[in-house]
Amino acid sequence: QELHESRAELESALRRQIELYDHQPVGSFTMDLQWMLHELNQTGADMLGIGRDDALGLPLDAFFGADSVRQLKAAMASLAAGARRASCAIWLCPKNGPDRPALASIGHDPAASRYLVSLTDTPEGA
Repeated sequence: QELHESRAELESALRRQIELYDHQPVGSFTMDLQWMLHELNQTGADMLGIGRDDALGLPLDAFFGADSVRQLKAAMASLAAGARRASCAIWLCPKNGPDRPALASIGHDPAASRYLVSLTDTPEGA
């Protein structure tokens, strides 16, 4: 009985963490060294203008302009040089809707050879 209750509590806590991840006010992504998306939250899928399942396996850089990709690569290079986090202003190019400014923050995924990326909408010109 005690094990059953513990399992139910753990499953409830896991469901809550998944809900929190999906509904964060920022897009959250996990990508590999080739920019392929492995995980993303629902907010991130909405920001990209594509279904969540459809986004998996796509290159994240397909959703940015060329200048933004260069800025992101420079931010990733600073991580490779030892920085814990890096950020840059970029232009997001969603599959549906107009291009818009965003702030990208990048860090290393502590559980894999991947990057954690968050995107936050920013007011134009900020």
